[in-house]
Amino acid sequence: MEPANHQSMASLASLYAAIAREDPDTARSLVNAGKGLSILERLAAAAPSNLESSRDLADGHSMLGTILARGNQLAQALEQFRKSVVIREALAAGQPLNVRDQRQLMIAYSKVGELLGPAPPSLQDAAGAVASFNKMLAIADKLAAADRHDKRAAFDHAWPW
Repeated sequence: MEPANHQSMASLASLYAAIAREDPDTARSLVNAGKGLSILERLAAAAPSNLESSRDLADGHSMLGTILARGNQLAQALEQFRKSVVIREALAAGQPLNVRDQRQLMIAYSKVGELLGPAPPSLQDAAGAVASFNKMLAIADKLAAADRHDKRAAFDHAWPW
């Protein structure tokens, strides 16, 4: 895919995401998020070494998961959040010093934990929630310890996720 076409398609996917994010109608949001995700999947497949395409794809799965959760489609939401986690784990492993990728993985673990956790609406999987939150906390600990002057890391570490 040519770079100009790649950028145009990424912009279109971003537009679908913005529409999905702002639309209060869950059914329409799902349609638009799905259209955007389909584009992001094609872009990531066309350029597997493009880190931004991978990040965008992880964001797309996460957004679709959020909309599905909003519509109380919890099992499907969990599937999307887990797809986001898999992508973010690969990004974080490949970029261990990239704070952005590490933090996004931490947030992805928190979304899985919240969906599995005891507070409704959830899938009531306490053990799964604890495992996901422990992974999230390990990253928060690592980021806070890496730079004691990083206010965002300190906030993330102190936040009662």
